[in-house]
Amino acid sequence: MRCDNIQSRIDNALTSRYRSITILNQNDLTENLQQLLTKHFPEIDSNQWERRTLHGGLYVNGIPKRLPSALLEPLPFPCKVEYYNPKYSITEAADFFPSWQKDWIVFEDPWIMVVFKPKGLPTSFSREQSEFSLRAYVENYLQAPAHFPSRLDTSTAGLLAVSKTNQSHHPLQQLYQTRAIRKIYLAAISQTPNWNSLTVIGKIGKSPRHPILREIRPDGASAQTLLQLAQTNGDRALLIARPLSGRTHQIRVHLASIELPIVGDNFYGGEIDPELNLLAYQLTFKHPMTGTIIDLQVPKNFLPNWSNKFNLKKLNTFNVL
Repeated sequence: MRCDNIQSRIDNALTSRYRSITILNQNDLTENLQQLLTKHFPEIDSNQWERRTLHGGLYVNGIPKRLPSALLEPLPFPCKVEYYNPKYSITEAADFFPSWQKDWIVFEDPWIMVVFKPKGLPTSFSREQSEFSLRAYVENYLQAPAHFPSRLDTSTAGLLAVSKTNQSHHPLQQLYQTRAIRKIYLAAISQTPNWNSLTVIGKIGKSPRHPILREIRPDGASAQTLLQLAQTNGDRALLIARPLSGRTHQIRVHLASIELPIVGDNFYGGEIDPELNLLAYQLTFKHPMTGTIIDLQVPKNFLPNWSNKFNLKKLNTFNVL
């Protein structure tokens, strides 16, 4: 695939357009942030900036500005202003993201929850916006803070464990840090690999192409993913993936690095498809408070359309080491 086509797919897949303004000349400094934004974004109605600030995605020297009062604050010098300009209408943002459904809760007791996250919804506050996320929905449901020891990419659907109380936050976090929680993903690729199982090891770091993207880099953080070929169906192969570390876009980057990008992965060169064919399918762990074994899979009614090409009833996910 040509480089310009890949860049075009990345640009089209992103839900915002990243802009940065660096002020290194004192004469270019405006009185406040509102004036700077009005000057550099003339296409945006100046009356919208209060709403856009509440939506998120605005930074000054790396510090998020989420309150309208920040618009009238004097700017530091020198300064770098970054803004993720949504491609969707700011007045219709609530219609762009999936709405909360109580049946996303797959398991709940007094200490923890296991929740299904749909595609298109960030796990937590993202660089692009801080208004709509699974965390925001769960905390609104609980009417209390919740702790997410792990997260999923916005375009990835699947299961996430959440702690509900201060008592359970640290024990659940420890399960992830000690790799005592078993995370199983399903991924569809557009060719059959010449192996039945494979371990991919590659350091992952930020890509210079865009702040959201990642790539294999010698100065990146160590990452390891176990892979197993599960099924084939025509031009599709289903892989079981078990990440042993929790890097951003880890499975996507590792599969792309061995020239087996996930179907629908616009960021990393996968075959074009309406959705990313990646699912956080199963969580298995010892309950951090009771010691009971929790073993949960994505409920049938939440399985994505692309998974219909395969027989998930025949999956043996515990073959993955």
